[in-house]
Amino acid sequence: MNGYGIVYPDFTLLSRKTGKEIYWEHEGMMDDQEYARKAIQKIESYQMNDIYQADRLILTFETKQCVLNSKIIENLTARYLFEMI
Repeated sequence: MNGYGIVYPDFTLLSRKTGKEIYWEHEGMMDDQEYARKAIQKIESYQMNDIYQADRLILTFETKQCVLNSKIIENLTARYLFEMI
């Protein structure tokens, strides 16, 4: 990725809804200051390369005290990946 280097998203998915690749980054250690700094850098690099949340980028976050809710995962996959019926 321009300005960042090689990126390995947590998940790369093909949307049945749009036919486009969707990148999913789960930032699971946001209470670690260095991890959070690098995560923000990576997210900014996606944006600098015209890959935006609500278009082709899914972002989820958690800390030790705030665990990701599985209902959010279900909602995101339905919204981004599957055709709405």
